[in-house]
Amino acid sequence: HQMVYQHRVAIVAEAMITDAFLAAHDSEFRVTATGEDGSCREFTLGEAASDCGAFTQLRDGLLETLQTSSASGLERTRRILERLNRREFYQEVGRGAILPTKPLCSECSSETEPRDRYCSQCGASTESRRWDLARRFVNGNGRECSVVKPQLLSLSKEDCRQAILDRVEGNDVSEDDVLVGITDIKYGWGYQVQDAHHDRLSWQVRDPLAHVLFFNPKDDVQRGYHIPSGKLSQLALPKSTHERVLYCYYRGDPSNTAALRALTEAYERYTKSLPGASAAGRSNPTPSPFARKRRMSGDGPPLPVLDRSGGRTLDMDDCLPPAKRYR
Repeated sequence: HQMVYQHRVAIVAEAMITDAFLAAHDSEFRVTATGEDGSCREFTLGEAASDCGAFTQLRDGLLETLQTSSASGLERTRRILERLNRREFYQEVGRGAILPTKPLCSECSSETEPRDRYCSQCGASTESRRWDLARRFVNGNGRECSVVKPQLLSLSKEDCRQAILDRVEGNDVSEDDVLVGITDIKYGWGYQVQDAHHDRLSWQVRDPLAHVLFFNPKDDVQRGYHIPSGKLSQLALPKSTHERVLYCYYRGDPSNTAALRALTEAYERYTKSLPGASAAGRSNPTPSPFARKRRMSGDGPPLPVLDRSGGRTLDMDDCLPPAKRYR
């Protein structure tokens, strides 16, 4: 899911198509379709997206129709689609920042588990961890309890975008030039874990096995039971059950290096101010076909020359560089 649907190039291509549709909504472009009320009439793209009958009649050729339409007001739409066809995507600013999804230590900003009484990194008490209220409820004893979530989980794309714009120096970057996206990948259903210090406070976390029942054929096949994640091998579970990555893109002219530099510096200042955030790796570590082609064509380091003068049988050790051979 992260390597395909949440890939940074897929996200920016989706944003460019969305911008093209929004620009076409303000033009004189219309689609003729039968609405959910049974009447055949003309719709704008925004009206067709809100009408179930008209929306089901939109086809994949809509992008080509927008490029060849003679309706006035489609100049910006054509520019975006032509840029998309040339693969001139919106410029990625900096590197993605991994946003913490677990409670943070108030001393060192390291991620902690809800049941931890002390931070595993600095040893400080986790009693004063910061949180945002998710909901309140009354338990069986009539006491009011609170379900909370880590503070940065409430961070939205608009909050990040406005914070980045506030840190931009100069007037080279406009508000429409900044695009912010947050990939949000969750593993498993949400459930509550009681805080280590407060008995009426529970953290909202995710566990892939929280709502999964297991059956033992040697015991009772009619009765299922839960297995806590702490009793399973860590090799069978993901390292993190919730991942959020922040990305920032520049919509403007790619040749405007001053605006791109100012936005990059503002984005880096903002990500450094976020507690617990860290730089994300590239979302596609697989080498490109061009890189493999260069290696096969002989552009890389030369392979070792094998000595076939003797009668010895060749093995895998002969394919290693001389410094790494065992003999």
